[in-house]
Amino acid sequence: MLSDRAKILLLCSLFLLCMGTLFTTSSFYTGNGGVGSLNAPIEKLCEKPKKFAVECLAVGRTRSQSSTNENSSKCAVKLLQVTKCERAVVKAYQKINMSGCLNYIQAAAICKSEWCEEPGERSSKACKRECGPIKKELNKCVQQNIESSFENAGLNSDGNTISKE
Repeated sequence: MLSDRAKILLLCSLFLLCMGTLFTTSSFYTGNGGVGSLNAPIEKLCEKPKKFAVECLAVGRTRSQSSTNENSSKCAVKLLQVTKCERAVVKAYQKINMSGCLNYIQAAAICKSEWCEEPGERSSKACKRECGPIKKELNKCVQQNIESSFENAGLNSDGNTISKE
């Protein structure tokens, strides 16, 4: 019979072996990033407010000193819009990756690993046929979450503030 100490050591070593197998097995791995998550394209989604802020700052540099105070307050509002937009995008993508579109993200990753990994025209057609509808649903889900986040932040779909200036 084994002593209690030997039983505990055996149990611990079996546990570590199982955990090592779990973390290194390929059955939980679906490619380079695993199932992964989507990255927030902040630059793309907040392009208009950033453009307006940059234009405002450029105009402020060329104007006289007397109109600088008025212009700087307008530019501050524009810069706040950029910050508001960036926060809304980050918040939207946190929701998308955590719960909002997680099933679609997983389905797209699995579909890609099953249908799109092999080179060739035949594989490309199968990839488009099998994964196209999933990508379309994922894009729709992402767009809905972004619009909802923008709406909650008081922004239009292009990232600008809803109120007219």
